[in-house]
Amino acid sequence: ESPIMAAATSQLRRRFTRLAVLSVAPFLGLAACMGSGPSATTTLTSTIADGKSATITAENGRIEIIKDPAANGVEISAEVRCYGSDQADADARLKSTALVAQPDAEGKVQISVSIPKRVGGSWINLNSDVTNITVRAADLSGIVATTSNGSIKLGAIKGEAKLETSNGRIAVDGHQGAVNAETSNGSIDIKGATSVVADTSNGSIKVVLADDATGDLRLDTSNGSITVDLPAAWQGTVSAETSLGSVNLSGGTVKGKGESKSMTVGDGSKATASIETSNGSVTVRSAKQ
Repeated sequence: ESPIMAAATSQLRRRFTRLAVLSVAPFLGLAACMGSGPSATTTLTSTIADGKSATITAENGRIEIIKDPAANGVEISAEVRCYGSDQADADARLKSTALVAQPDAEGKVQISVSIPKRVGGSWINLNSDVTNITVRAADLSGIVATTSNGSIKLGAIKGEAKLETSNGRIAVDGHQGAVNAETSNGSIDIKGATSVVADTSNGSIKVVLADDATGDLRLDTSNGSITVDLPAAWQGTVSAETSLGSVNLSGGTVKGKGESKSMTVGDGSKATASIETSNGSVTVRSAKQ
């Protein structure tokens, strides 16, 4: 085998080894979701009449933000499961659990669930409590949603959205504003945003910008394909790169070849789209005529 072929073979082996390691990560991350022993469940609710934006924190569970024209202010529902050393302990911990929903002077609502600390047991047992939080509102001007282990779903809210989970999918449908989405293990699917920053360690990224979107994009995944649909209003320069896969750009002036290409759409100085994956294809389609 020639030195060139040996080097190429070694590089491919490293890439596939990384792929195999990443594919195991979701199963390891799910350990925190799996409780052990007796448990108790309840649903806690609260309504904030004058909320204008929301910051939502869940230690272990999903977060969903729904645009609901019929909502009476910011309506919050939290499904909680607490574990205990026995049923009495689980019931007591659940009884001491509280939904925290506090607006500040500017109308920003801080939302979380306060659960008593669990003592004794394994690491998994100490971190097994689950809180799934759902927020409904007719209108909000901004969202911050953070969970340690679970998916995040965001509807057609306005303003800036910052979404972060350690292990789960992020889906945004119709959000009117900038989106910053980050997950360690899961796909990211964003529709309707005006600009996007998206980063996942293991999963695909799909972005369909709003019809009037003109903002920047920065998309990065370590293992997965990336697909972008740019509206006719978007003008700028696209830079796309993959370590293992194809790069397909259409709708503008394309330069480069193979796994690294760029594309100019209209006035290339107006915006930038930086797109990178280590293992997967890149597809960017511009609607500009």
